[in-house]
Amino acid sequence: HANGAVITRGSQPEVSWLLRCSKEDESMIQAIINACKDTLTANSIRGETNLNRLLILHLGTRDAAIEDYAKYYADSDVEFMNLPHIHATTSTQWLQHLSALIKAASYVVANVDKHNRPVLVHCSNGGDHTPQIITLAEIMLDSHYRTINSFQILVEREWIQFGHKFGDRCGHAQHTYSSLYGTFLCNTDFERTTANLEKKTLGVWSLLNIQSTQFINPSFNETIKEVLYPSCSIHNLRIWSNLYLCDMPVGSSERPSSTSTIQNENNNNDRQSTTCKSNGLPNLFKKMSRRRKRQDSNSTQRSACVRFFI
Repeated sequence: HANGAVITRGSQPEVSWLLRCSKEDESMIQAIINACKDTLTANSIRGETNLNRLLILHLGTRDAAIEDYAKYYADSDVEFMNLPHIHATTSTQWLQHLSALIKAASYVVANVDKHNRPVLVHCSNGGDHTPQIITLAEIMLDSHYRTINSFQILVEREWIQFGHKFGDRCGHAQHTYSSLYGTFLCNTDFERTTANLEKKTLGVWSLLNIQSTQFINPSFNETIKEVLYPSCSIHNLRIWSNLYLCDMPVGSSERPSSTSTIQNENNNNDRQSTTCKSNGLPNLFKKMSRRRKRQDSNSTQRSACVRFFI
């Protein structure tokens, strides 16, 4: 950042069988602190002694063991965002999950932009929630990453090169079945190189980089260096029905409206629930699941056809 603060990422710090921290990890943390020493010193001069330390942001739930080993990292504070495990996203409450991700990214942005504080973001393996938060934070902080070419660089770096498990996580993605685009196939760069996907498949960027206004926001001005702080309220989130419900015929009684109606339940927990205008959402996902199973059985044949044309 222009103020000298940085955003770094990693997996959960290494701990031995005897719960001893890794000296290499400690050295790496100290290197980050040393690189931002001027920024942290400035916070101390302004009297913000609580902000002159590296923020280690653990995206998972609070863990006593993690809090215990944090004492080995000098000049660092550990905070927990309590994001649910990636597998928990399979059980509804989709908008609540999105809201939590935006809230976590906004917290990173505020620490970097407003408090000049370096942040280290990590989850259990560094490959799921970590790229989500890092990518959102960089887009919010820097208008440079809001252009098509720079967004491509961001995705390549934070998702593809860092080894997000696309093969395991995106089994539902349309072109994972068709194999038309090899950009997001497999789990690692090594697997993609071994499979020679660069020659056997097309790259999705070849489609997005064409000179077309289809993906252009006419009101966007890259010269405006504005830091974004989007609302994380579920009242302002909508289901992207054209993507996630594309198999449902338009006008179908089982296809919910693109605008979600948020209702407040006055129960003992005072929790919020998200409901769509259609009451057929559970049946919708059951039908989509059955449709995907049929697609799975035909995926080999479709993939073979695509490879033939390539």
